Amino acid sequence: MPIRSPSGPHDEASVLAEAVRQVLPTQLAPLTTAYDATGGSPPTPVASRATLRQRVYTALARDVLAGAITTKAKRDGWRYILLADEKAVAAPTIYEGTAGSTIATIDDDSTATFVKTTLDAFLAAEQLPGVSEGDYELRFLMISDVGLVALWLRGNPDIFIPIDPAPAAVKANQAYSEKEILAALTPTAIAVVGTDNAPRSTPPAVTAG
Repeated sequence: MPIRSPSGPHDEASVLAEAVRQVLPTQLAPLTTAYDATGGSPPTPVASRATLRQRVYTALARDVLAGAITTKAKRDGWRYILLADEKAVAAPTIYEGTAGSTIATIDDDSTATFVKTTLDAFLAAEQLPGVSEGDYELRFLMISDVGLVALWLRGNPDIFIPIDPAPAAVKANQAYSEKEILAALTPTAIAVVGTDNAPRSTPPAVTAG
């Protein structure tokens, strides 16, 4: 089974249309300049579409120390890859409003390079053994205070694939179980939160001499 995208918000189409209007003039600026300079034919209309819908989840360093990314992560919206003439140009995000409304923004992070590395991580996910036979939902995980942005394949088991640039403790486009990624991120999480909140091992038993 292909990796599933989650359902989007009810007003997804109209909100994303506004995001397209925001980003495409910027992306087309070099093309327009070239047309003005040469006096050639006007540029052809750009066909755009949003794809690769991902449910956005956020977690914190203290969730890493609690050993509970999958249960502590909070839903924060939906993220997409915006294609213009089949070229990835941006990653708009729809955030849930307090009254159920939604607002689309195109974050500073959604540069051409970051969009490309998201696609690289997704391609790596599709090639993982067992994924095509399993049932996985595509999610986008951010743990900002430890520097991690990753694709999260929600299924049995959960799989995490860091997106480049990844923190030094993990490798981009490599699959990690929750246990593995917790182990890798724990030293950074301790540095962020402080040793008072670090997990403590049980001291060895002392026997009488």
